[in-house]
Amino acid sequence: MTPDLNRATLYLRVSTKHQANERYGLDVQRESCMAHAVANGLTVTAIYEDKGKSGTKDETKRPGLAALLAAVEANEIDSVIVSSVDRIGRKTTLVLSLVERITSAGVALISVKENLNTSTPMGQFVLTILAGLAQLERDTIVERTTAGRDLRGKLDGEKGGRIHYGYVRSEDTVAIDDFSADVVRDIFALHHMGLSLRAIAAHLTERGIKPPKGTAWYASSVKSILSNETAYRGGKRGESDVVWPNILS
Repeated sequence: MTPDLNRATLYLRVSTKHQANERYGLDVQRESCMAHAVANGLTVTAIYEDKGKSGTKDETKRPGLAALLAAVEANEIDSVIVSSVDRIGRKTTLVLSLVERITSAGVALISVKENLNTSTPMGQFVLTILAGLAQLERDTIVERTTAGRDLRGKLDGEKGGRIHYGYVRSEDTVAIDDFSADVVRDIFALHHMGLSLRAIAAHLTERGIKPPKGTAWYASSVKSILSNETAYRGGKRGESDVVWPNILS
């Protein structure tokens, strides 16, 4: 890079709030990027950060990235330094789109980890491969997580989704929540007495009982409870032979 094109900016990103709060991930990225800039005679004019932001999101969800792109379009910088390509993004199409926007403005993207510089033909070729690997890594993690959840669902019917009103998660299983289970029993008792769904909803609201959603009970929320009778009587959970704890005797 020629001496008159040495304005560099750093882009740092961590995907979890824990990393952002601890600063560990950001500090490591900043150190490696600054070292590269110094070694190559580049002057860092700005540092943009996205804390706790997923690499699958575009600039509308990443203010640091949005500010960086604005600087690129305003011709305020000559190169963008990142610690690794996956800091730009975790989806192939997103990474390539962002790099295209950066490089088409005459700005080079430099990745320290991969020793990549898009101002060279080889750098542009390697970038396409690395972006694909970044997405492959993420997709593999998602696939493993989904497979593990599905296997657990077949074993004990618990996939981590919503559970019926009247139950609560307890460690690795589902248990009865005493208060809401009593409400379930009252709903079924009132229903067997012949009260309408609307009347039951009004009764629960008057008692100040909090519904599963919102602040007031409605006929639809009462109907939803009644539709889960099989579960409340110890029916099977999902595809497994494990049953729901019995609320209705």
